Amino acid sequence: MIKNISDYVYKNFLNSHSFYLIITFLMLEIYLFPLYFFGQDCQIKSFDNLDIVFPVLKTLVSSGLIFAPSDTIVPNMMGGLPRLVYGTEFNVYLWLFYFFPPFIAYTINETLIHFSAFASMWILLNRYFVPQHHHYRLLIIYGASIMFALAPFYTGAGLSVPSIPLALFVFLNIRNNIQRWYDWLFIVLIPFYSSLVLAYFFVLLLASWVWVYDIIRNRSINWYYFGALALMSLMFVLVEYRLFYDTFFQHLFISHRTEFAMFQVNTLFETYRSAHLTFLNGTIDMDTRASAAIFPFVVLVLVSMFINNRFSWYLSSVIIVSFLAWIFIPRYVEVITGNRYVIPTLLILILGAMVFKRQYRTFAATVLILLISAFWHGFWFYEGTGKLAQTVHILREFNFARMALLQMVVWVIAAALGFVIISRKIRFAPVLIMGVVLFHSYVMFNIRPFKASNSPFTYRAYFAEDVFTKIKRYIDKDPSTYRVGSIGFEPAISIYNGLYTIDGYITSYPLEYKHRFYEITEKTLSMDKGNRELFLGWGSKCYLFDGGESSLYFRPDATVKKLSLNFEAYKAIGGDYLLSTHRIEESQMKNLVFLEQFSGNDTFWKFYLYRVDVTKQ
Repeated sequence: MIKNISDYVYKNFLNSHSFYLIITFLMLEIYLFPLYFFGQDCQIKSFDNLDIVFPVLKTLVSSGLIFAPSDTIVPNMMGGLPRLVYGTEFNVYLWLFYFFPPFIAYTINETLIHFSAFASMWILLNRYFVPQHHHYRLLIIYGASIMFALAPFYTGAGLSVPSIPLALFVFLNIRNNIQRWYDWLFIVLIPFYSSLVLAYFFVLLLASWVWVYDIIRNRSINWYYFGALALMSLMFVLVEYRLFYDTFFQHLFISHRTEFAMFQVNTLFETYRSAHLTFLNGTIDMDTRASAAIFPFVVLVLVSMFINNRFSWYLSSVIIVSFLAWIFIPRYVEVITGNRYVIPTLLILILGAMVFKRQYRTFAATVLILLISAFWHGFWFYEGTGKLAQTVHILREFNFARMALLQMVVWVIAAALGFVIISRKIRFAPVLIMGVVLFHSYVMFNIRPFKASNSPFTYRAYFAEDVFTKIKRYIDKDPSTYRVGSIGFEPAISIYNGLYTIDGYITSYPLEYKHRFYEITEKTLSMDKGNRELFLGWGSKCYLFDGGESSLYFRPDATVKKLSLNFEAYKAIGGDYLLSTHRIEESQMKNLVFLEQFSGNDTFWKFYLYRVDVTKQ
């Protein structure tokens, strides 16, 4: 009876492409549902998204300077910045902003990202890593691909991470001399929707190491593989031609990035702890949450590899029930993952598997790569690296720690390899595999960068377009003829709404402007150590920092009781007005004239408009 039920389930579900495609489509649509149903009334992640990507792309599109020379000034942000800093015009996300309103462009981009991530991982696992005749092949391929598709990818980077499995598939094909015409087409197209500096620099670097390894091992050169590396590198150079030309031939300005310094401050113990956390949960730009389900499963697989016999029906049942109970009760997982000795123990298991269990070397090597990547990231913030960066400027200006963005790809490959191994060791393997996939998916649903509207922090409320229409109507001048600064909210909101600002958030801008802006905030930052270090050692956020009271941020009912900005320097840099989401007390308005308060039904912000008057005493 059990065998008949098992055969029925296998033939009609576990071995059915149609069944898995329906489940995949439903899960991805449910994941994206808040964007489709709530529209602008859903919550959208603001960090490194609404605060930089939206204003930059919207400004470039509305400026009409998409194809302008790199030294052309786009006047909207920070008094005017060269076209160079706005990035390449050969980017799919930019053109989505060109053809669609920003929120629609964001929704289309998110849809493309997650469906492409699924297809990319599916293509890779279907050809490599999962044996062709494995009993649960489709379950493993679709399950792992869904895990990857639901990851909270950095939206502004397009397909930078989602397309990596596809790039790996292409490089493996060409390396194995089984390439087709579409492999070369993918190599040409990927750079138009991906970022070299965020992800593909590391992909190409690692792929080049493989090419060198093959030369040493085979004592011959694989010219097709070299051609693939060269072609993709050339395409990135052509797509990012502005960046390459400025870097190697013509320097339009000295970037504020030359003063990057503050992040490499961790002690050796703090570095180890940082690497531990990166290994388990990824980074702020690529949250893997591997500690929830994938890492415990990887440990189970590593232990099972040292047991030669297949587990009995009874023992398999106990292991599966115990494991699923363990991962579904997070505090039990934390007892293991949070232990400081978990990394050394894991390393012993990996090395043991590589030495004594040669048939599992690929799986063990995959987990080892994850460890190396995590410690690479951790040591980037080590104080010793900071001292080295003082003499090697490229270590200050380029963030090599971003290699950790590749971790999600490797974790999912490790999970897929683990599914293959565990299904040969344990009975009822589909139950265990589906448990890991479903719990990981549940975690991904909870950390997705957009959510249902259950708070006032929605996309519509954040940008407050109706309120800024009132502000511009009240000022009643061409926005290009005056500049504003922001206190208590992101300058991105003013920029998005068409105002011209003295402040902003951008990945590179002239160092000279940073120094001039510091004259405005020097006294303020002297009383705010955290933001002082943030600005002097990083400075990509060129902000007024709430007049020194950064705790006021997103506290609409608070007041500014101490304002120490240098308004003569503010006026010299072009500032005419000050917008604040907090009322500035009368005693602090030496060089300010209050004009009007603005609010709206669709936003939680209250904006106070002040005119800067340095003659006022």
